[in-house]
Amino acid sequence: MNCLPVGKATKKPTKHTLRQLKQYLESDANPQEKLQALIDNYLQGRKTILIFDNFEDVQVGEDGTQEQGIGSAGLAAFMQHLCQNTPGGCHLLFTTRYLISDLQDCVQHLGLDKMSYAESYRLSNFSPTLRAIPLAERQDVFKRLDGHPRAYEFWRRF
Repeated sequence: MNCLPVGKATKKPTKHTLRQLKQYLESDANPQEKLQALIDNYLQGRKTILIFDNFEDVQVGEDGTQEQGIGSAGLAAFMQHLCQNTPGGCHLLFTTRYLISDLQDCVQHLGLDKMSYAESYRLSNFSPTLRAIPLAERQDVFKRLDGHPRAYEFWRRF
């Protein structure tokens, strides 16, 4: 349902349009209709990238176990609608450690291998804490962390 007029994409929404949109978002319309109104009024005709970082945080079941699917059926439907109705010029980027099974048909999965020693070395040079470790010990750290970037982030905290 397209309930709001779409203005010129190069202009900011008018106060009138914003009031209309606010009223609509507070209405009893279903979440997908509300999402479509946001897409039509904010994403249509604009070059935009929406980044969903650490998406694995919502890939958790009700019992707290990690899953490949999205833990909430409502959120899964919402994200599927967003992915399937994203206008041209708008891109979605999900970072996650796991494949998103609920969105397999509408997102492209690009798996990444663990870091090489050279990549690990460059990353460690950005951290004052890791840079202070002698090179021989850094090689030991690399072996122990097995090239996983997230592990380096935690290592820096110690």
